[in-house]
Amino acid sequence: MPGLRAAEVAHDAALAGVPFNTKPGPEYQTAARLYQGVPSIERHAKSGRLWASWYTGGRGETKENYVVVVTSHDDGASWMEPVLVIDPPGAVRTFDPCLWTTPDGRLWLFYCQADATNKLHDGRWGVWITSCEQPERADATWTPPRRICDGIMLNKPTVLRDGSWLLPVAHWRDKAHGAGIFRSRDKGRTFTQIGGAPGREAEWEGNESGGGMEHMIIERNDGVLWMLMRIKDGLAETTSKDGGVTWEAPVRSALQGPGSRFHLRRLRSGRLLLVNHVGFARDVPLLSQRSHLTALLSDDEGKTWSHRLLLDERIEVSYPDVIETDDGRLFIIYDRGRTSDREVLLAIVNENAIVAGQPGPETKLRMLINKATAPR
Repeated sequence: MPGLRAAEVAHDAALAGVPFNTKPGPEYQTAARLYQGVPSIERHAKSGRLWASWYTGGRGETKENYVVVVTSHDDGASWMEPVLVIDPPGAVRTFDPCLWTTPDGRLWLFYCQADATNKLHDGRWGVWITSCEQPERADATWTPPRRICDGIMLNKPTVLRDGSWLLPVAHWRDKAHGAGIFRSRDKGRTFTQIGGAPGREAEWEGNESGGGMEHMIIERNDGVLWMLMRIKDGLAETTSKDGGVTWEAPVRSALQGPGSRFHLRRLRSGRLLLVNHVGFARDVPLLSQRSHLTALLSDDEGKTWSHRLLLDERIEVSYPDVIETDDGRLFIIYDRGRTSDREVLLAIVNENAIVAGQPGPETKLRMLINKATAPR
């Protein structure tokens, strides 16, 4: 492109769809990876095939990052090497993947793509989607990528009772709507930003430390939307009474957190599930605060969390994502030691175990999905 500086060319390249690599070579295998984390999980209901995704590449959060997708046919007992890699050329990175099954059973993969030529965050970012056309097959094909919007999205969407899909898309430098909301009323054909709550760069009471990102939304039984968001040293919350268009000023939540992603969802039983850090130490470095990953249940729409099960007490366990199967099992994926242990792990529990506060006969903890082994 004559007349454009290299940085400008790369910036434009971040807006281009990347051809998917469905036959990754040895350079993308477990033995070649130096870093990995931020996982997501889904399951094809009819076949039971599990899908997992995370990002890796480089020695940390760098311009070399790319997204990998792996799959399991035996409920997570064994996993294949990557069957899909999204690795843009040059200094364009992909990261923060999110797997999600739509209400009509389609498997979608959301991911973020951005120019990292000069710095990690280009100020624009971008949310992309692709759909898996045969989710029961390990060699499934994926539709060409489609860019939805600017921003970052790594948590699953929420489907409202009226059929609307709400996507939690963060815009860090938008003080008014940093914790943004995109809505689709046509089953994902189009998405429109309808509002959001003050996010990362904004200030509100109780948010002296900054933050407001990686948000998730629940529709309460009274129709009010409840949003939790990560802040630097805890969680914040806000509500909307008009379907996500306008939100109350966020306030610091009574729920604690070390400045890390959580997972929030409504279960088929009607209870709310929260996977978060509970009982961690504050007087240690941030990554060491990310310990005691715990599954919690609420019987009263999130007012109290009277049931809890410790999943993993070790340090540097973080960024959970969860699915619920038709038979009531909860598959909880998370990472451990992104630059040290470099593990992606799985816990399989059910509500009975969480209510009892101890593992049951069907509980499986610390199942290894993948451990990168390239010498650092």
